[in-house]
Amino acid sequence: MSLPLNISTDNLHADISGALAKGDQAIVDLDYNEAEERYNEALEAAREKLGRDHMVCALIHYKLGLAIQARDDDEDDEDTSTETHYLRALAIMEQQLGPFHVDLLPVLYCVISIYDQVGLGDKAERYGYRVREINEAERRAKNQI
Repeated sequence: MSLPLNISTDNLHADISGALAKGDQAIVDLDYNEAEERYNEALEAAREKLGRDHMVCALIHYKLGLAIQARDDDEDDEDTSTETHYLRALAIMEQQLGPFHVDLLPVLYCVISIYDQVGLGDKAERYGYRVREINEAERRAKNQI
């Protein structure tokens, strides 16, 4: 099975994949607190079994950010851990894929979104610049084919 960010969860330890599946179901059910708990469970297991810098940890940080951001949108609460999770996902992905890989785009869009929401347009613009660079590199690559 392939999930967002092109990270395969095939052959994962049962505790990681089980917690991920429960977190995903909680998102479908709009139970963001439950999703956050399950994703934290998955992250703990993934760090223990795969290491802190594994791409599966990046995926889980991304999903945690999404769950917390969705919960905060519902509760008019701002949790700084959303930013922390997105930035950690981004750091792992940059380390594994390079700073201008197309798979960084979903996380970059989320980072831009949270900075725009809290009025930090200068930070959002910095990440927006990276999005434009990645998109331009993709266009150039497609034109060379």
